[in-house]
Amino acid sequence: MLKNKLYHEYTNLHKEPTGLRKLDFIVEQIERRAEFQNKKDIKILDIGCSQGDISLPLASLSYQVMGIDSNSKYIEELNKKSNFSNAQFRIQNMFVGNKDFCSLCEKYDFIIVSKTIEYINEPKGFLKSLKNNLKEKGFLILTASNGRTLENRIKKYKAKKKKEQFTTLHYFSLKNIEKLIDDSGFEVIACKNQASVFRQAYSLFLKYILSKGSSVFRVLDKLDSSLANITPQNMVDGWMFVIKKTR
Repeated sequence: MLKNKLYHEYTNLHKEPTGLRKLDFIVEQIERRAEFQNKKDIKILDIGCSQGDISLPLASLSYQVMGIDSNSKYIEELNKKSNFSNAQFRIQNMFVGNKDFCSLCEKYDFIIVSKTIEYINEPKGFLKSLKNNLKEKGFLILTASNGRTLENRIKKYKAKKKKEQFTTLHYFSLKNIEKLIDDSGFEVIACKNQASVFRQAYSLFLKYILSKGSSVFRVLDKLDSSLANITPQNMVDGWMFVIKKTR
């Protein structure tokens, strides 16, 4: 996909398969649900913010953004390169003992958990704990990879064969992730397919012959985005959810 929106200038997700599709979904959902509010009053927490590819575009739109990550290198780099006074970045270890939690006391209008839930030891406890950080009428935006794809099946097989601890701890099916959301006291109010086949195809073999961000890459990425809209949910590469508290 092409970088055709102003906030795209603050991200490198155009170099990741379906990266801009995910970013656009997040921005569109926030703008729709905070339509009649002053953006400067909207507080957003980006958990696992990495290099700021979601945080910085949101900050460019005038939202109040807090990005947290356990990688101190990412946070140091973000604090150096960010020119937004409305964006803060903090080192936050969400893994303490056998529990996963966010110890921030602030409450947010939106919490983003992208490319993170698969790596959390206790995802149910983690999601439940985030309810304390979400305002009463707040929303949590969650992305999850489809653990049943060929790429993830190969990854899981290799990890077992080497008898190593999985980097990916959870391989979710659509049924699994929806049950996790429900058991954690949330309900799904919006869901969109993240990708059709391009992301896993790139990871498995296209990365050896195709440069990220190249013209062919962008064409295939755009085509995959269109296919994702019509691909059955159980067959896609992953999902993007908007969820809210039920209890």
